Amino acid sequence: MKFRHILMLVAVVVATYLAFFADKTPETEVADAVPRGIQTTNLARPNERADVPKINAQQQTPTTPPVSPKPVAKNGKTQTIYALQERAALISDGRKASSEESIFNSQSWNPPPPPAPKASELPRPSAPPLAFTYLGKMKQDGAWEVYLARGEKVFIVHADSVIEGVYQVTSILPPTLTLNYLPLKQMQQLSIGGNY
Repeated sequence: MKFRHILMLVAVVVATYLAFFADKTPETEVADAVPRGIQTTNLARPNERADVPKINAQQQTPTTPPVSPKPVAKNGKTQTIYALQERAALISDGRKASSEESIFNSQSWNPPPPPAPKASELPRPSAPPLAFTYLGKMKQDGAWEVYLARGEKVFIVHADSVIEGVYQVTSILPPTLTLNYLPLKQMQQLSIGGNY
């Protein structure tokens, strides 16, 4: 064994002895009994005058003066015992405090949400973007014929033709094809190339 181990073993033995066999009597003195004739428990501070009534901070009115103040002597010091006050007067009601004063309310560091848009500021509904793909065109008997595809469907359209009850071809004037979106009566254009 090393010297350090021997020293720690001696310290453990001494601590164990003190824990079990040391004197365990408390060194406090017995408290003096309070006279029963006085109904107070609040003690005046040594620098306060006993003849001046106290001001309650919540009511802003003087509290009652001491009820039969009797000086109590303890260890050579004289202390004055004042009358007991109502608990409600001493403790503020938690509901009276505003939410700004309370430190335990939930707080959020997120910015406030933007104001809701007014009805007049809502955007007007608009036609969906054109889902047609231009495949080609042909001029036959002086009228244009345009070939369009949407998904796997192929459409051959002329002026004033209706596509699936949703779009109506208004005009075919290369380089644009003008379509009318029938539910909202909005015009849309599709590029179909030059005039050849």
